Amino acid sequence: MLDEMIELHSVLGLILVILAVLLLVANLMNSRSTVVKRFRSVFIGLLDLQVLLGIIAFFIHPMSGLFILHPVIMVVAVGILHVMTKPSRSPSVRIGAYASATVLLILGVLAGRL
Repeated sequence: MLDEMIELHSVLGLILVILAVLLLVANLMNSRSTVVKRFRSVFIGLLDLQVLLGIIAFFIHPMSGLFILHPVIMVVAVGILHVMTKPSRSPSVRIGAYASATVLLILGVLAGRL
């Protein structure tokens, strides 16, 4: 069961990186669209699911060493995405948040492979 959950966590992580890039591009093109706002809501929900899967996997099978960078980087990225991409933020703030969080998500995925 743990192997399947970790595999789901890995696959969902890669999907979230792709979605983050798509959201960045969508915000660069038309940041006021209702579709983009809904896309963001789905994305944030999937991020929360990803965090939950990661926490469960970590408690079932604790890791140490450089791997600890993975959850730290990911929590920072999720925090940025939750707070700085709200529709009430200015377009430039949202674009900057998506860009920085996308880089962090990529680094976090790579750190998860350590």
